[in-house]
Amino acid sequence: MSQVKREQSALLWRLLPAKVRREIARYLRLQELQDLNTAFDSYKKKNQTDRRRIEEALRRDISRERRGLPALLSILLLVSGTVLWVIYPTRLPEHTRLVLFAPLLLGALSPLALYFLPPHRIRALFHLPDRPESFLVFVGATLALIWLVSLIGMEDFSGVIHQDRLTLFILVLGAGLAPLLEEVLFRELLPGLAGKSPHFIGHCASVLLFALAHFPSSGTMLAYYILSGGFLSLLRIQTGGLLLPLAAHSIANIAVVLVRFW
Repeated sequence: MSQVKREQSALLWRLLPAKVRREIARYLRLQELQDLNTAFDSYKKKNQTDRRRIEEALRRDISRERRGLPALLSILLLVSGTVLWVIYPTRLPEHTRLVLFAPLLLGALSPLALYFLPPHRIRALFHLPDRPESFLVFVGATLALIWLVSLIGMEDFSGVIHQDRLTLFILVLGAGLAPLLEEVLFRELLPGLAGKSPHFIGHCASVLLFALAHFPSSGTMLAYYILSGGFLSLLRIQTGGLLLPLAAHSIANIAVVLVRFW
């Protein structure tokens, strides 16, 4: 945790009523209480501008205000998808067109999933991890996901292979955006139903649901989806957020699309 975050935590601690602090203190170690006091002393020694910056950051972190950006982004994506549907050549069968545009529709709706998370939770989940080893795990998980997604294949898109650049653009856009909804649902909301983080039991159940939600066509495909969900859940637990799992998921999808349909 950075020094600024420590000072924010210490300030929040001091803003709690004394009775509440005494109740919480029973569950904290002596070292943790000392760290809070030290961080608060550091906050008090700062100049007025720095203190105000810390206070404003804390206010944003605990705010319950809902932002309109996810809804606006979703509307823009839906409008863009509609335009692409209208201008897309109609020579393909209707079923193939629907399969092609389904990930794009899912991706357009994905930003709305952020409304299922409280504002302060969004800021906590979508940040770069502090531990350098998290990035090594990210690289390994991403490579594993690329391998798994390539094995899973995209049989439903067989009718649009080697089409024009517009087709490739639609595929890449859908492949990159759709994971946001899946990561919020399967790596945060569903595991959280199991109880206290890191929700190991919840993640195990969520990995299975993640696999079944993709309607695998065989036992082998089910195993591939379970492995994919497992890697993403491990990345979620190790990094403590959704940013790197989301990035790994999107990169793997886009990489396989580019290799198979370029």
